[in-house]
Amino acid sequence: METKFRPWSHLRFFGDSELRLNDPVIWFPDEHVICDYTECGVYIAGKHVKAGYKPIEITLKEIFEKYELWTPVYADGNRIAQQFREYKIHTLWDLLLHLLAHK
Repeated sequence: METKFRPWSHLRFFGDSELRLNDPVIWFPDEHVICDYTECGVYIAGKHVKAGYKPIEITLKEIFEKYELWTPVYADGNRIAQQFREYKIHTLWDLLLHLLAHK
């Protein structure tokens, strides 16, 4: 059985898309960062690549298999942050429930 990541703080999201369960995202496991494929997400992903972090293309659905569902999520200053505030999303569990309800 694969060990799930337990980040020291939270999982950070960057981008301006309306998140969907099967959306491809760019994941930086060493930094616990997820970027979507909008201009904002790709910009932040590029900064992480330049800093030497290895990106992995994965779906948002697969992220839920990599982390404990109680993992806190964080976004600031982008459309994803607005969604997190609007729908009171604080953990991966909250996000999963929201995505399943809004398929």
